[in-house]
Amino acid sequence: MQISRQSRSFYISSIIGCDFFLIFHLATIQGMDTVEGEQSAEPQVERWGFESHFQEYALLLAKKGKDGLESIDNFPQRIELNDEWHRTLEKIRLETEDGLERGTLTGFPGDMRKLTISDKLVVGKKASIKFLDSLENAKQKHGIDKVVGTIHSHPGHWDSPEKRYIEPGRSFSEYRGFTTKDFHTYLKPSYQSLFIDGVVDSQVNYFVFLTKDTKFIPKDSKLYRREIFEDYWLYQQTKSLRTFSLWDVDMAIAKEYKLALYRGNSGEDLIRYFP
Repeated sequence: MQISRQSRSFYISSIIGCDFFLIFHLATIQGMDTVEGEQSAEPQVERWGFESHFQEYALLLAKKGKDGLESIDNFPQRIELNDEWHRTLEKIRLETEDGLERGTLTGFPGDMRKLTISDKLVVGKKASIKFLDSLENAKQKHGIDKVVGTIHSHPGHWDSPEKRYIEPGRSFSEYRGFTTKDFHTYLKPSYQSLFIDGVVDSQVNYFVFLTKDTKFIPKDSKLYRREIFEDYWLYQQTKSLRTFSLWDVDMAIAKEYKLALYRGNSGEDLIRYFP
């Protein structure tokens, strides 16, 4: 992950107070210069290994919060998930076949040694899940002290006829990905402590990452109301298109609010789609 002189200064200031291992490891994986004015010869990292990059970045977020966020231009082309994550994502996928959403938390136990995805799934309804309303209780159930993100499933939204047709003459070609409701939830200032969000459907894992550049919805904006936000992105931003996919809307929202957007097939790396 090649970083600029400005980004380098940000990281150095961010990790003050962290333990020596984290300081040493971040300096190693991000190619910090050891001599003033000397550029690192290490090529830009195109893939974050789970333990070497992804877990260490999540640890920085757990310790430093939004001050640890990476610039949107520094996210890699690919992100590796380990076996534990793939097993839990598959468990979510399998259990969601009953038509009810599942949800879980990601973060670190008290010893802060391992980025964990809990396999103790919360069961929601057909099109909603409310475990975030009682986050502290959820943290205790999942054994996670420092939460960095959430994951939930979409059990068949893309097959629903009433979701496929917006108005006469216009339709979704595919209703798969994050919903506008998903984006609205974590683009509100009150959710700034959740940095990673994932959605699981029958075939694909979708992930979105807040970035140092992310623009949140101002409280005085009309789009702060969920209904207006959804109407704006589903209608106004696609009104020139007769046929479009939910993923088209996802990409447009990611571009507008400076979110890093990924997706990957079941069991495979996450691939960056924006930027």
